Amino acid sequence: PAYGEFLGEFFAAERRRRPFVYDETFAVLDQLKGKYELLLLTNGDPSLQKEKLAGVPELAPYFNEIVISGAFGKGKPDVSIFEHCLKLMNIEKDDAIMVGDNLNTDILGASRAGIKTVWINRTEKKNETDVTPDYIISSLHDLFPIIREIKKA
Repeated sequence: PAYGEFLGEFFAAERRRRPFVYDETFAVLDQLKGKYELLLLTNGDPSLQKEKLAGVPELAPYFNEIVISGAFGKGKPDVSIFEHCLKLMNIEKDDAIMVGDNLNTDILGASRAGIKTVWINRTEKKNETDVTPDYIISSLHDLFPIIREIKKA
C-alpha cells in the first residue's frame, strides 16, 4: 500500500511537470476561438481531469464550456452526455462537430447522438471497430477543410 501511494503521488507530480500538448493545438484553437463555440468533453474523475487541465493552464480559456463525465454522472459514449453538451452550448446536433481520438467513446457516442464526427488518428491506426467516423484526420490542421465543407452543405 505504501508503494502504491508513492507511485500515485509520483505519477501525478510527473504529469504536472511534463504536460503534453500536440504541436498544432494552440495554433488551431487560436483560429477557432471567437469564430466557433468550443466545448471540451473529457471522461474521468473530476479531480484528475481538473489536475490535467491545471497542468496546461492556457488550454481552458479557449473553451466556452468544459464538461467532465465524472461530474455529469455518465461518460462517453453515453448519448446523454452529448445531449447535455448540446444543451449547454444551446446548439442543435446538426450544428455540432465532435473531434476525438477514441473511436469507442468520442466517435461512437457522438454518432449515436447524431453529431458529425471527426476521428483524429495521428498514428494511422487501423480501425478495427464497427464505429465509422464521418471524417478522419491525422492533424488538427486538417479540420479546416472539413469545417468549410460542412458549412457549405
